[in-house]
Amino acid sequence: MSTLYIVRGLPGSGKSTLGYALCGDRSYAADDWFEFKADNEDKTYSEVFDPNDLPKAHELCQERVENAITGYLNGDVYGKGDVAVCNTFSQQWEAQPYIDMAKRHGFNVCVIECQNKFENTHNVPDAAVSAMAARWEQIS
Repeated sequence: MSTLYIVRGLPGSGKSTLGYALCGDRSYAADDWFEFKADNEDKTYSEVFDPNDLPKAHELCQERVENAITGYLNGDVYGKGDVAVCNTFSQQWEAQPYIDMAKRHGFNVCVIECQNKFENTHNVPDAAVSAMAARWEQIS
């Protein structure tokens, strides 16, 4: 049975690195939306990041994860069907759509919490990171 890895952690904890190590190109994040936008506009992530765009970024992330899962189930992808989604997921409700999606498609769910402190590549302000940490809750 395939697994959906929900990789969570504060900015700079190694979520994306771990997701890629687990699933390669089948690793997704809401940050991808801003990275695509930055590449298309020849700007940096920090220059294009707008908190008002977060709902769109998360919607795209959910669509991409669902497409990866259903593509595998439909035989469009060869090999292992594992998928990773790498977002902060500070609260249960943020991960719940992915948990429901995995269950709906018969995937196992594995929640991994990154607690490392690497470089914060998207330059998230310390106050924003502290706010994320303050609302942190267990995901089951």
